[in-house]
Amino acid sequence: MADYYIGQIFENTYPAEAAEWVNDNNCYIDEIEPLGDVRRFEIFEVSPYVPTQEEIDQLTMTALDFVNSLKLAGLTDEQIELYLNTHLNVKHQLQFCQNVYCGVAKALMPISYEGITITAEMVEQAFRTKHGV
Repeated sequence: MADYYIGQIFENTYPAEAAEWVNDNNCYIDEIEPLGDVRRFEIFEVSPYVPTQEEIDQLTMTALDFVNSLKLAGLTDEQIELYLNTHLNVKHQLQFCQNVYCGVAKALMPISYEGITITAEMVEQAFRTKHGV
């Protein structure tokens, strides 16, 4: 099989092997501006989807998943319970809302409790991990 690369340009047509190569290498072939009467095709890399900050802030998880992410960050069940009992507004949001939104959770950060600090960045990473973003 011939060597193919991103940015490679073919004139008039492109070989079937190039089509196979792009399928195996996260690329695609698209027609570009002709040169005179000659049709041209170029190999492009597929850009990974990057969500906007607004999309990330709309990610959700259950309250239990959120509490589990806090435990992964180092807090114990007892520490979480003590914190929530002294911050009833946060406790009520976790108890009475069906989902926790990333943007809302990040707005509550940073939280420092008994030597452990949970930052907005840590919360966002938990939501990204949960959704594979």
